[in-house]
Amino acid sequence: MTKFDFVDIPREFLGAAVLIDDDLDWSEATEPSSSETVDLIEPDDFSGSAETEEQSSGKTDTSVNAEAVVDGFSELGLVCSTYRWRENHEKVPKSTEKADLIVIDWKLKPGNEKIALGILTERLKQDLSERNRLRYIAIYTSESSEKVLNAVVEGFNNDVSAITAARKGDAVHVFLDSGATIWRVGHFSKKIQGGMLATHILNDFADFQDGVLPRTVMAAVAEIKRSAYEHLFRFGKSLDPALATHLLDKRISELEFPTSRDSFAEFATSLVLADISAALHSSNLVASATGKTDLTRCLGLENPKSMGVLRDQLEDPKEFDQEQLETVFFSEDYDKFATVIEQGLKLNAKKKKSFREGKAPIALSTVQEDDLTALAYLDQINSYPKKSNGSYALKSGTILKRVPDTEAEPEFFLCLQPLCDSVRLSGPTSFPLLKLLSVSAKQKFSFPIKEEKGYRYLTSKFKLSDVNMATFEPNAESRDVRSSTSGPDATQVFTCYDNNEFVWIGELKPHYAAEAQGALATQGGRIGNDKFEWLRRKAS
Repeated sequence: MTKFDFVDIPREFLGAAVLIDDDLDWSEATEPSSSETVDLIEPDDFSGSAETEEQSSGKTDTSVNAEAVVDGFSELGLVCSTYRWRENHEKVPKSTEKADLIVIDWKLKPGNEKIALGILTERLKQDLSERNRLRYIAIYTSESSEKVLNAVVEGFNNDVSAITAARKGDAVHVFLDSGATIWRVGHFSKKIQGGMLATHILNDFADFQDGVLPRTVMAAVAEIKRSAYEHLFRFGKSLDPALATHLLDKRISELEFPTSRDSFAEFATSLVLADISAALHSSNLVASATGKTDLTRCLGLENPKSMGVLRDQLEDPKEFDQEQLETVFFSEDYDKFATVIEQGLKLNAKKKKSFREGKAPIALSTVQEDDLTALAYLDQINSYPKKSNGSYALKSGTILKRVPDTEAEPEFFLCLQPLCDSVRLSGPTSFPLLKLLSVSAKQKFSFPIKEEKGYRYLTSKFKLSDVNMATFEPNAESRDVRSSTSGPDATQVFTCYDNNEFVWIGELKPHYAAEAQGALATQGGRIGNDKFEWLRRKAS
């Protein structure tokens, strides 16, 4: 995209909105087109700065010009459905399940705001029970933001568990106990012309999800939508006979038969994923999410006072001006970059040498250690581990925990059994489990895992002496080792022949599991002799 637009990625990402109101007016829209340029409005200004005269005569002061609202969303490329709330309606509209944006009147019956609050509360509960769905709600009302948003905060906090609702400007944010924001509820006055409502909502949604990673996610999903028909073209049904032949070929062998269905699904999925991945890597829309303009804004570089760059172990964060910050982040000339860092941080000769050699890392002064750990967790740990019939399979990359009978600290292990030796098992099979060390956050770690109180940091020296062999009985039907459910919290447990129990913690993504196997093989393949021992001593 040649010209940066703050809402370009959100507009491509969003697909559908639903308008819920008890007083929808479908007379011909006479308002200006929503395609007219509208500057980004800060959330605190939504209820007042865009107000206009009351809508044309003949309508009630609470009626909504439905045609103008729908046209406004249409101008932005979004589909907007309308749902007229009637006296006999009781359930949350099904359309709210898939809608990206929910626009709802605060009083779906004259003088009664409990219905709207009840719909939102039930929708929030359902979102939490299914998967922490991020959602944007726009309350379109003649009531003041103070009254409406305070009622939302009180209602959510009283009726929904595991969340906290709090005012943030002219909106309510809903936080999980972990601190993540999953909902934003904005307030919009009905004095905002219907055709302009979509533009203001889109601006606020863009502000809600303004960040490098959120915009990258939105751009990636939008690109998948864009290229969906290209993928369907490449993976047309003409290939079905070839795919079926692949399945039949797997079923010829008696050994392959029990697992052929799973391997068939994985084969088909991997083909599609590889195609989608290639589309994302070549997408201009995805690339724009990490362009200079986006990064400058999302990293706070537009306001240098809010951003410092800090060398590791430097006492005081240093502030850089706009030009210097852009040089630090975007310059392709290393000498120019290094000069700005050395001058800005006033590095002496010794520190300059250490910095130039790459031994003194640069970090943002505002970064949190847990956020870096969360990034490593997302990079390494499979967020969607495969569960078959309520159980996990033991395989390469599975992280396990063994809790001793005593009060000793739990032990952690990484399964390194090759995939081909994890399936088609005909009897008791030994699995190599690499013992992992638990270290502090300040130490070098290899694998972060999530626990109730935060993260635990695990590492290994990848020595053969740290490998424990545990023997398991395979499942008779699937012919691989499966976990079983244990305890009231439905913990997934693998029980080996000596009755030791290993709790399933998570699993590494395949390439990280392969890397661990390679590291162990490299260490195990070292050749040790004393022919040139003096060289080793000299090197150390």
